Amino acid sequence: MSPGKTVEYRMKYRSEICNRIHAEPNGIILSPAFPDVYPPNMDCLIKIQLEDVGLKLAIFFSKFELENSQNCISDYVQIDNGPKECGNFPPQPFFKNSNSADIKFRSNDALTGKIHNIWNIRERVN
Repeated sequence: MSPGKTVEYRMKYRSEICNRIHAEPNGIILSPAFPDVYPPNMDCLIKIQLEDVGLKLAIFFSKFELENSQNCISDYVQIDNGPKECGNFPPQPFFKNSNSADIKFRSNDALTGKIHNIWNIRERVN
């Protein structure tokens, strides 16, 4: 991709196969069974690893319904080693100064919900 030029496309994934690597510069990750609620006892690791090391990531959550618990000990999403996120309010956008990120998703055996997150290229590093 040449500097100053953006190619945009979207891909949708169902996360039933939780442990996977995505190398596409733009995409959408949906929680298992989306648009229905995700199942209990999930333990997923989604890796985003862009081939171009000069790219930075921006990760956004557009729909976020997880069991709310103190310190997010029940169901949660965690990007890299950042804070665990849970509840019904989408986390703030996550900007990463590198081309890779790990998204962990865990659910316990109680309440379930939905997650819909989007990542894309933030900018190119020259």
